Amino acid sequence: MSRPEVSLQNQDACYEFYEHHEQNQMFARFGHFVLSKMYRPIVTYDQDGAAEEAIREEFEENRRIALAPNHLTDADQYVLISLVRREKVLRPFIGNSFMPAKASLFTRSPSKGGLVLRWALDELGAIPVIRQEDIRRQGIEMTPEIEELHRKAMLQADEVQVARLISGKHIGDFSEGTRNRKDHTQVQPLKKGFAHTALKAAKNVGVSIVPMGMYYGEPDDYDKLVVPNKHTPHIHIGMPFRVDPNSSPEELTSQLYPAIQSCVDVAVSELIH
Repeated sequence: MSRPEVSLQNQDACYEFYEHHEQNQMFARFGHFVLSKMYRPIVTYDQDGAAEEAIREEFEENRRIALAPNHLTDADQYVLISLVRREKVLRPFIGNSFMPAKASLFTRSPSKGGLVLRWALDELGAIPVIRQEDIRRQGIEMTPEIEELHRKAMLQADEVQVARLISGKHIGDFSEGTRNRKDHTQVQPLKKGFAHTALKAAKNVGVSIVPMGMYYGEPDDYDKLVVPNKHTPHIHIGMPFRVDPNSSPEELTSQLYPAIQSCVDVAVSELIH
């Protein structure tokens, strides 16, 4: 199947492609390896390392694992790809996972390397999510017709993610939805999209969430998000917890937020001290 255009108008073909697309395993391993050499996070686990063993046990029970870090820079997704290569317990993600990503990454012009980037994104498991802010940046007015198209696109993106979790894939998700441009020591309010996805999947398969905190140091410039340790952030990985399919998105989000914040607090403390 050819790679369809990523746009509101072409959303049906777009999400049909991503529901059935399988990653190139050789490239996935190669991509993770290369990024693991470029980004070298300093990693600790919660409860004196007990979180690492707990994550391993979740994999052994064939549960779907969701990595849930905070979102700080445009390098975060590459750090996450590096992390699952560098940390042995997370290697089941390689070639068997996906990550929601902003649609603009999939629509870069060929003159700016767009074709190569699109291919690499697809083979590393990225799935486009068309955000309202991306639509506005294109100069498109949010008319009722556009809002309806956007609503349908978000529903289709959610359905694809649920289907992939049920089929056996794992997920990495930045639940804040956008980079933090105010205070990297404080987690932003979480969007509920990931909670909806996790809860729908949990009605069919076991889903466990691993909260994570990332910190690069205090940014030199919050407007441009210039950080001092772009390639070596501190990451603290928390204890996994299981998604209760009978809970609400609000309840799951309320459970996840303090778990991520606790990990961020540790990552900040480790870098400062």
